[in-house]
Amino acid sequence: MLLDNEILSALMRRAASGDDAAFEAIVRHFEKIVYAFALQSLRRREDAEDATQEIFLKLWRGRQNWRGEAAVKTYIMRIARNTVIDIIRKRQARNTDSLTEDDDDSGGEHDIPDTSNDPAAEYALREQIAEVRRAIDALPPDHREIIILRDINRLSYSEIADTTGLEIGTVKSRLCRAREKLREILKTRNIFE
Repeated sequence: MLLDNEILSALMRRAASGDDAAFEAIVRHFEKIVYAFALQSLRRREDAEDATQEIFLKLWRGRQNWRGEAAVKTYIMRIARNTVIDIIRKRQARNTDSLTEDDDDSGGEHDIPDTSNDPAAEYALREQIAEVRRAIDALPPDHREIIILRDINRLSYSEIADTTGLEIGTVKSRLCRAREKLREILKTRNIFE
């Protein structure tokens, strides 16, 4: 059940004043969204699980800092974004691959047709999904992020602007450029011709 921002704001105010049940309700409401974002960004289930815990720990520790200027979803997604960026930076500092493929799709919402009765179609679909993932991974970080926020996590332009600190016009133009770059990559790789 999706809660509107007014209810979420009330829960956040209660959580800020120490109401554990209100904080638990916020976690339950956002845990799948946060996990899906972390998994899509980090591509490893274990890293996404750790990041999700870290994100909600940061939310708990900083719950008194929430002033209600941004929607609760935007506030949480900004924490998620910053946490994921920190994790990716730490990976890069250790000279490891920042985004490796992981076949675990759990936690994400995808509009994938049911191919369970056709193994060949299921295999082809999995291959296409893997190619799209690799194409998204090949995007520059700012383009990859905007695609993930808008097209995978379905944040609105204003939510993305609030999360990233960009102007809405910049969000729209960056998304347009990111989608065009993604199309180019997919075309180069002969996917979805």
